[in-house]
Parts: sequence; C-alpha cells; structure tokens
Amino acid sequence: MNQYHQSGMTYYVTQHSSISGAAFFDDACCKFYLLKLLNCLRPFHVHLHAYCLLPDSISLLVTTQTPVGLANLMQNAMKEYENYYQIRFERKPPTLFHAFKSHKVESDGSVVSIQLSIEQQPLARKLVDHPGMYPWSSYGSNAFGLRTLTLTKHQAYVEFLKRNRNALSQYRNLIVNYNIGDRKLCSRRQGLTNSLSELETENFMHGSVPECSRVSSFPIPPTSGDKG
Repeated sequence: MNQYHQSGMTYYVTQHSSISGAAFFDDACCKFYLLKLLNCLRPFHVHLHAYCLLPDSISLLVTTQTPVGLANLMQNAMKEYENYYQIRFERKPPTLFHAFKSHKVESDGSVVSIQLSIEQQPLARKLVDHPGMYPWSSYGSNAFGLRTLTLTKHQAYVEFLKRNRNALSQYRNLIVNYNIGDRKLCSRRQGLTNSLSELETENFMHGSVPECSRVSSFPIPPTSGDKG
C-alpha cells in the first residue's frame, strides 16, 4: 500500500539495510542505485536537495510535488536495484532494505541542519578522511554551490547562502566539524536552528558500518556458491 505525503512539503527520508552487513557492496552497486533514483525524480515529481548512500543505509532530503510521488520513487528505485542484485550476483536475495521512513520537515530552519547531517555521515562513520573523498553524497554540489540537473537547492539553503558572508566556506566548515556537539554549537553561531533531534541523528546511530578508511573498502558480496 502506498504511503501518502503532503504535496509541496519537504521530507527527511531514511532506509536501512535489512540484511546482515551492507546492502551496497561496492561502488558499482551505489552507482546503479543512484542512477535509477536520479532518473526517476522528474517522472515522479520529486525534488532532491541532498543525499548520502552508505553501505547499509540511504538518506535523502526531498520535496514531493504529489501525494504518491515519493513512495513511487523509493519503490521503483529499490525494485530496480534488487533486480540488478539478483542478476549480478546470480541469486535472489531476501528484501535488501527495510521499508523507508519519511519525516516531515516542519520548519525551514531545520532544512539546512538536516542537509548538513546527511552530507557529514561519511565523516561521522569514519569512511573517509574528508567529505570530498566520498562520491555517493551531494556534498560536492551543495558545499561549492554547483548547479546540477538532478539536485534542486531548497529555498532555505538559498536563504542561508544569501544571509551569511562566505556562506559556502562556512557550510564546508560545518560539515568538517562532524562531531554532533560541535556542530550544534557551530550551527547556533551561524544562525541555524538547533534541530539535532533523534530524527536527524538516526543514521549516525543506526546499526553498524564496516570499518574502512577509503570508499572502495566495501565488504565482499556473497556468491551463489556460498553457504548460509
């Protein structure tokens, strides 16, 4: 049954692996899923503001233009990825991810804070030494103000850029200061809403991610000959 969302509202979306370990086994898996997700944005009338794919989770900041667009987007992208998994690894997997969760972002003041929390996840999980080293997040676009065909700048982020002097440099500093306590203090100094609730830190604390110092260090996927 479809989930319904309020048209024109912004949502923080999370989806976590339902299997032991990682559901995205390597860069090829991340690339395939991300391409499917991005290609479905326009048909399902969803604006994507920020994203991060970790080995065991998906985090998105989106605004949906229709009541069923977000649910259709997530279901379609996951169905395509599970088909890809089955063909590539020659086995029919169990459901790779739990059902996605969506949380309405009630205030514009929370948008930039949530966007920061999404893009700093690779640092918080110690997957990379610098956020620019991680290719599966929107950091490279949002931290440098780049225009892309797939990302839409949220109006709250546009206002943040207008309101703050050297805003992009400040934004990058907030990302690098990935410690939650430090960022709360830094966010208050920059005039951001102090909105680091359990909702926003869910992906930092959920489950475990394999320890790796570089993005290419994904766990080895099972093959059809493996037992168990």
